[in-house]
Amino acid sequence: MAAKKKAGAMDFIIAQLKKNPKAEYASIKERADKQGLPVYPIMYGRAKALLGLVKVSPRGKGKKATARKATGRGPGRPRKVTGRGPGRPPRSAAAAAPLDAIRDLVSNMRDTERANEDLRRTLEKIRELIDRAI
Repeated sequence: MAAKKKAGAMDFIIAQLKKNPKAEYASIKERADKQGLPVYPIMYGRAKALLGLVKVSPRGKGKKATARKATGRGPGRPRKVTGRGPGRPPRSAAAAAPLDAIRDLVSNMRDTERANEDLRRTLEKIRELIDRAI
């Protein structure tokens, strides 16, 4: 003979809330733990919603849906690509940025080398003048 199947955790929560609609989560969780049923806060809230013990907004009527209507974007519409967010360059500029940085680095190194050569020439001239004077 097959063993008697235990009711699921959700069924247990609903049964407990039907007996006492004002039962708290902690007390229901305690009873469920004794029976070895896993109970999570989301399950408790969902059971209360199913029984009509708490006010539930219809799906698709919340803040996000209102914001989508205001912007004209919906689930089936493509997103307008204008940039990558505030302060971020467009993707094409972001891809070119490393190359520009390398070019700038090379340019700065060449300028530094030219300045060093000019200073060496000047020091050599000063040395020649000192040698003539002595």
